[in-house]
Amino acid sequence: MLYAISVNTLRHRLNTFPPLMVATLALSLAGIPAFIYLMGTDFLQRVATPIGYSSVGYILILSFAGTAVSLILFNRLIQLSGALSATSVTYLMPVVALFWGLLDHEEINWSHGVGLGLILIGVWLVNYIPHAKTS
Repeated sequence: MLYAISVNTLRHRLNTFPPLMVATLALSLAGIPAFIYLMGTDFLQRVATPIGYSSVGYILILSFAGTAVSLILFNRLIQLSGALSATSVTYLMPVVALFWGLLDHEEINWSHGVGLGLILIGVWLVNYIPHAKTS
């Protein structure tokens, strides 16, 4: 439900703002309270090791490459194609995750296939079965 609210807000209220500005605002609103919370923990003592520094470095790379850039691109996709079309991209996430798991030699069992099948059937039902017109 929150995902739908977010996408529709982006499409109808924030569509005139550049995607970089919208992503920066969203990540800042989440990042500031997270940073305040983090400073109330023993984070700095735990990070003050060679492994801690490299771990934080990898987290920063992941947060930039995996979250910030994808959020900017997703916001732009919403502007270009609309909320419904842009959200259809998320249907591919379980498929991509399954293939990453296979590449990483993770154990894939029948329940993963059943879950993926249910997702794809739901997408098909929503998008391809004609719905009765409401007047």
